[in-house]
Amino acid sequence: MEILSIKNLTYKNILKNLNMSIEENKFITVSGPNMCGKTTLIKILSSIFASECVYLEGKNISDINKNNFHKKVSYVIPSIDENFIFPTVEKELFFILDNLGLKQSVKMSRYKEILKLFDLDNYTQSNPNNLDEKTKVKLLLAMAVITKPKVLLLDDICYIMNKVETDEILKKLKALQKVYKMTIVMTTSNLRDAISSDYLYILNKGEIALEGVPLKVLKKDNELNKLGLKVPFMIELCVKLEDYDIVNKVVLDMDLLVSALWK
Repeated sequence: MEILSIKNLTYKNILKNLNMSIEENKFITVSGPNMCGKTTLIKILSSIFASECVYLEGKNISDINKNNFHKKVSYVIPSIDENFIFPTVEKELFFILDNLGLKQSVKMSRYKEILKLFDLDNYTQSNPNNLDEKTKVKLLLAMAVITKPKVLLLDDICYIMNKVETDEILKKLKALQKVYKMTIVMTTSNLRDAISSDYLYILNKGEIALEGVPLKVLKKDNELNKLGLKVPFMIELCVKLEDYDIVNKVVLDMDLLVSALWK
């Protein structure tokens, strides 16, 4: 079932006649070279930038009450979201919970669940504005997820994280997707982040250059390289090995690949 759609979206000179159909409970990744329109797309989907070409559950988002819209749609855009209001992480999260009209026991349960999920237990009395950048991103994620939105929009949230940290965040997001039955749309500059998603869009100059199941898109290494995108090493290696009939599928784990090669 479609939950979010874009129909013939043109925005300034950034996005050109864009069409997307995003199904409920799916993890969608959007990537592309710098200045391709990724962040602008997230800002439009989150209604920061106005547009009459975006639909949520079949209704034009311009016709949806702002409060009702933000009950269903949360977003994290680190470049604009990092000015926190309250003096502690605890107060920042409880301000959101207090506005949901939940029972105290439910609020406490959800608060503790979110702290544990994003490893924020040791920061409850810290000033959010004094946190390091990686912990700020985790707090922003916690603030977005604590409302249990239907749609979560994320703009390049792993840009400052290393491979291990990125994998951990993506693992948490995949778990949230399943448990909360959440639709996630995430932009990324690193194609490796797209591997575990359900569908991948590649933007170039504001248009969809490629789309499909991530592994199938990522195997188009020549086309991606022409766009200035670096294909993940394991996929690029397997594509080359497939060309020589050494392997017959993409293997993302190095140890499993070595085992396959030695058979």
